[in-house]
Amino acid sequence: MVLLVIGITCVTLLLANNIQKAIGSYGITVISKVMGLILAAYAVQSILSGIADYFK
Repeated sequence: MVLLVIGITCVTLLLANNIQKAIGSYGITVISKVMGLILAAYAVQSILSGIADYFK
């Protein structure tokens, strides 16, 4: 599974210029904001899980 993720990441990075041309700068901005939101939600969930486990 790790090798699959590494392979997908490698292909994505190698094709980054083509992807950027295809979706444009506005698309890059939208994707960045959505990924930031997902990361923030995951961080909050991890913190809340840690607090809940601490007080059990």
